[in-house]
Amino acid sequence: MPDTERSLVVGLLDQSLALLSTVQTAPRDKTSLADAVKALNGSVVKLLEGAAQVAATRKEAAPLPGPTATASAPVPVQAAVSKDSTREAVVGASSAMVTAISQLVTAKSVSGDIKKATGDLESAFRQLVSASKLVIPQANAHAKAEILELVQAASVQCVELIGSAKQQASVQAASPSREALSNAASSLGASVNKLMEKCAVVGSLGDVEVIRAMQALEMAAARLASPMLPTKIGDLTFSECLGKVVDDSRQIAQLMSTALKSPSTSGSSPSASVVSGVSNSASAVSPTTAPIDPVVLTQLCQVVASIADTAMFAAAILSPLPITSLQPLSTDMNRDLTLLESATTQQAVLDAASGVGVATNGMCSLIKTRASSLSVSEQERAELVEMATSLASASQHLIHAVKSYAVNMGAETKAAMVPHIPPVRSASDKVYAFSTEAAGPIRAAARKVVESGRNIVLTSDRARVVQHATALGHHLSGLVTSLRDVAPGQRELAAAIDQVQTAIAGVDEQLLASAVEGTKVTLCSNSALIEDCQALNRIVFGWTTESARIERDPARPVHAADAYTKITQSMTDSAMLELVKSIGSGLLRVMDNLKFSRPADALPAVEVGEDLVAILELRNQMHERVMAPLNNSDSAELNTPDALQGVQNAAKDLVALISKCKTPAGLRTGQYAAQLVAVFDRLCQVAKSCEEQTNDVVIRDRLHGSLERLGAAVVGVLLDRSKVSQLSSAIQALVATVQESVRASAQCLVAQQSITASLLPSLRETITKVEAGESIQVGPVAPGALQLRCNQLLESLNALVAAAESNMDTSLGDAAEGSIVILKQLVDDSRKHAAAQQSADSLKTVDEILGSWSTLVQVTSRAVTKPPSDPIFDTVRELANKISRLTTALTSNESQQEFQKLASVLEAAIKALPTYENELRGQSNDSEGAGAPPAGSTKTAEEWEQVRNVKETRAVALTTFDLIKSAAVCQREVSIRSAQTPTPTSPTSGAKYMDDGTWSDGLVSAAKQVAQAMQELIATATPTGDATQPAASRERLIACAKAVASATVQVVAAASVKSESNAPSLVKLKASAKTVVQTAETMVNKIKTSNVVDKGLGDELLALKPSNQTSARLALLEAQTSVLTMEAELERARARLTNIKKARYSGQPDAPAP
Repeated sequence: MPDTERSLVVGLLDQSLALLSTVQTAPRDKTSLADAVKALNGSVVKLLEGAAQVAATRKEAAPLPGPTATASAPVPVQAAVSKDSTREAVVGASSAMVTAISQLVTAKSVSGDIKKATGDLESAFRQLVSASKLVIPQANAHAKAEILELVQAASVQCVELIGSAKQQASVQAASPSREALSNAASSLGASVNKLMEKCAVVGSLGDVEVIRAMQALEMAAARLASPMLPTKIGDLTFSECLGKVVDDSRQIAQLMSTALKSPSTSGSSPSASVVSGVSNSASAVSPTTAPIDPVVLTQLCQVVASIADTAMFAAAILSPLPITSLQPLSTDMNRDLTLLESATTQQAVLDAASGVGVATNGMCSLIKTRASSLSVSEQERAELVEMATSLASASQHLIHAVKSYAVNMGAETKAAMVPHIPPVRSASDKVYAFSTEAAGPIRAAARKVVESGRNIVLTSDRARVVQHATALGHHLSGLVTSLRDVAPGQRELAAAIDQVQTAIAGVDEQLLASAVEGTKVTLCSNSALIEDCQALNRIVFGWTTESARIERDPARPVHAADAYTKITQSMTDSAMLELVKSIGSGLLRVMDNLKFSRPADALPAVEVGEDLVAILELRNQMHERVMAPLNNSDSAELNTPDALQGVQNAAKDLVALISKCKTPAGLRTGQYAAQLVAVFDRLCQVAKSCEEQTNDVVIRDRLHGSLERLGAAVVGVLLDRSKVSQLSSAIQALVATVQESVRASAQCLVAQQSITASLLPSLRETITKVEAGESIQVGPVAPGALQLRCNQLLESLNALVAAAESNMDTSLGDAAEGSIVILKQLVDDSRKHAAAQQSADSLKTVDEILGSWSTLVQVTSRAVTKPPSDPIFDTVRELANKISRLTTALTSNESQQEFQKLASVLEAAIKALPTYENELRGQSNDSEGAGAPPAGSTKTAEEWEQVRNVKETRAVALTTFDLIKSAAVCQREVSIRSAQTPTPTSPTSGAKYMDDGTWSDGLVSAAKQVAQAMQELIATATPTGDATQPAASRERLIACAKAVASATVQVVAAASVKSESNAPSLVKLKASAKTVVQTAETMVNKIKTSNVVDKGLGDELLALKPSNQTSARLALLEAQTSVLTMEAELERARARLTNIKKARYSGQPDAPAP
């Protein structure tokens, strides 16, 4: 065809396609447009007919080949190549047309999808017209007319199909529009198939069935080229798809073997086989000109197309996210993102943004469902979470920008929105790529299979057919291998192997650290660790009883690796790491066997896992025994020998069982676990019984820690026989702690036995002797000894009760043990007192004290572990009050006797004072204060001063005598009230200072100090009758009077502590004390006023002459020296007084004055 004619044809085709595009874009007046298309097509047909005639004329005018032309001449070869190309073009165009029709029908009812589908349909129709043009030159007039008519019908139907699609999009998928679209698509598809069949017949392209099969093959190739995966999976499984591919591969092998086995004239028959996708060489096959059976080619195309579709089904099944839900979401996401970029109206923008949000939510929901699955590994779960986070974050930023853009639809806001679109598209594509990761190699392998099948069908040379068949066998084998490589479980198995190897490496590091730092075994409860070990044992044991195919449970290796990793991470005892490593090694061997489809011998790993479970359960049970409460906390009081013997016997049984068990395997197979737990429980019960007898936190912690260390030592010995020394040390520590825990109980028991077996019998024997009037061989009683013992006993009583209330059993035992010494001394002093008084009353009181004390020790030993609100403390307080009353009654008589002695001594001293009645008769009080004797008196001034001092001393002594009697009455009332009022024993109440007998003794002591000071004053004031003895100094009298006043104040203070503030005896005592103090002060003042200094001393020096001034200066120096000497003596006296006062309160000896 000349270039001008070709240009004309091309121009007419372009006009026709442009008109078709106009119809697709805005099909308003379908009738006029259809007429225009028909007219245009008529012109095209006429042009094509003219071109065909010209071509035929030139063909007839062409010279024929010469006689030397053979079958190998280039002209037939060129014809064959042209026929193959035409057949390929026709098949490709028809398959593309059918594919485009299918895409248009299934497109979403939105303008974007319809526009894309119509564009694909336009391109396919153009390809179909071009293919028809290749066949027309070989057709006769009638055939040409039929072909052109079919092309014209297809064109009209294509316009109608596009119009229906547009209408369906505008009506929003209404039922009539959808039906019209389906009818139009069916009509167009039938026309395309008729056109293809006509072209095949006219162009002698081959068997029609083969052409149809080739069309199906081309359509399968188109589906492989599409990024989409099939969504109508149904109930297919990957194993079924893989089996179907293998079966189809065998069928292809049989077909090719049948096709290549033809009755060759050369006597040699070709041999080619493809079994399970593996082909043998066919180079020995002799080529022949006999064509391959069309039926075989048809079946070949059908089987290859089925293999391609099955492979894509397998790829869809392998998607971790459900492809039926994900693929539409991904398509919607890309469409809506594209609409966001091109939308010009606010409603379109908002609709697109809403679609993006819906697609994002759908994808995130699918990811969340997948991440929550138990078959997902930790690595995949982290990847899923990261993808969902990225997608959600990018979509959120995009929608925020869309909101700003939709407000004013400005260029600036759109420019700010557009950069947020690529991150969303990238995140969405990443999710889809993650889900279709296995589709890539499968699609590539299937595409090679389809290409090889197409080459076989399109090749007429049998030698090349054999080559293509060989390639097909290789490609089928590659497809099966690809499917097996991405089969469920293989990826999980590889990841599980890596995870187990990493876990074993971590165990090796822990073993190395334990070799440096030392092995560690703890007694704790870890049920989660036991559950992980049991779960791992179940998984591994399943591989010994089931088939080794991973397809049966792809998640099993993942579960096994996760369980083993949890075990290694939760294992805190380095002594068990060897067992853990053995389990990991066995697990790796099992997985390696499964990887290469070999029998999996999992029994060794299962046995080691059971050993680990047995040792963990033993540790768990022992920990529960340590933490469990005592079975019978209200049991009888613990006996120390029984506790020690129980611990020692249980420890012996424990060691014997460990020697029989030896290893964790023996623990599991020998049924020693229950016996070990029972013996350990006996130890715990004994230790807890001891713990019930003590409230010392330190001892309780040591008991608890000793049990934990013993349990850990048991586990350590079972794991490593070299740890026997640790077990022995743990047993010794437990025994020592038990001994210490019962020490307080033993002390209380010894105290009770000492009272009941020793003190009470000897005391009652003494009472019998005293009542019988027999003499008792005892020493003299020391003054105040009985009072001192009673005070010490009351102090011990307070300590005993305070220890019980404070739950300090150690202090209770020490107080009980120390009280025995005080009680023994009290018994001895009471014997001496009874012998002196010839009365057994005090001994009977001591007998009651001993009986109550024994009961108190017994009760406090039980109360020391009870809370303060327990009723047993009421008994403790009653016994303490009873002992306090008895002790007070024991000391009250002795106090009154002391006061009587003081009064008698003081009365005798007063009687011994001179009366001086004659000298003092007729003297007034005023004259008594003068230093000079009264007129008419024959006594000197010194003698008169002595008479006056005796008088003042008598006055002070009389008031002091009244004070002593008032103190005695006050002490008697205090003793009576103490015996009747319960004694508070709370160590925190502050009343223990009032209950202390030292204060009662303090009242007696204060009265003794008053009496002693009064005796000293009387002795100082009484004249000696010896002229050679100097009279008492005034300073001595003043000091004695002040000492009496000071001691009187101490008496009032001592009485105020024990007496009630408004008690009559205390009021009278205070009045007497006030009188004593006033009388003493009066005496001091009178003595001071009588101390008159002679102011005329030194006047004799005034009569000296001036010549005697030297003597005056010497007298002045002597007087100054005397003053300084006296001042120094005064300072030393004051310093000595200060030291005496300090020593009185600090107990230090008197320090010499400087």
